[in-house]
Amino acid sequence: MVDTRTKGRSAKVALEQYFEELEEPAESDLGTDDDDVIPPDEALREVAWLRKEVGDLRARLAVMRGATNDNLQDVATRHPWFRITATVAGLVVLGAIISQRR
Repeated sequence: MVDTRTKGRSAKVALEQYFEELEEPAESDLGTDDDDVIPPDEALREVAWLRKEVGDLRARLAVMRGATNDNLQDVATRHPWFRITATVAGLVVLGAIISQRR
């Protein structure tokens, strides 16, 4: 890296040299490791497999969401006393709080 000063005799030359260094790729930036390269047809097969896997997971998630929603609705429709009990308990707690404040 160059000392880049904007004022002085050699400022223009230093800036040009700095910009040239930025444009040149460093040796560490160049990918020389060919072990990570996957052939295109193998990459396409892997992408297709991943898409199938995502589709399967979405289907399983939809089933799980449906089962959860059905269970919640069933509790409310099969056991109406549950809602009544929760309301009464809430009112008792609210009454106790109000009576303590007086």
